[in-house]
Formats: sequence, structure tokens, C-alpha cells
Amino acid sequence: MARKFKNINYTDRRLIAELLTSGLNAYDIAERVSVAPASIYRELRRGLTGDFDEAGRLIYDPDIAEATTKINRRRSGREPRQIVGRT
Repeated sequence: MARKFKNINYTDRRLIAELLTSGLNAYDIAERVSVAPASIYRELRRGLTGDFDEAGRLIYDPDIAEATTKINRRRSGREPRQIVGRT
């Protein structure tokens, strides 16, 4: 089976937050979002608020994760792709 790469977008981040609050673990979330479990763990680390919920787990915020991703992408020095041939 060929390896399929997928970037996590804001819609996926909101789904991750919902599934996490419903009590699913990272492996189940990864299966639903169609990414590797390691991607979910990185995403959770990216969106941590520093606060804890009633169960003592760190809280994930998709808005923080999205902002962190944009900052990291800008800092990486990678130029945005330009579409050639369109006017």
C-alpha cells in the first residue's frame, strides 16, 4: 500500500478537538481523520492551552494549533506556491 500524505487543516483540527473532548484516544482520532497517530500527537502538542480539564488532561484548542502552524510555516522560510499561467 502506498503511503498517503495529508496536511491537517482547520476543519480537521476542529474535528480533533470534538473527538478529544468526547473521550477518544489518539489512535481512534487518527483513524477518523485519516492520518497517522504520530500526526495527532504532534497536533495535540501544537494546540495545547496549558490549562487542564476536569479529568486532569491538557486542553487542546484548534485556534491555537492553527495560529502555531501559520507562525511555523512563515518562520520556515518556505515561499508560498505561485500558480503560473493564471491571470
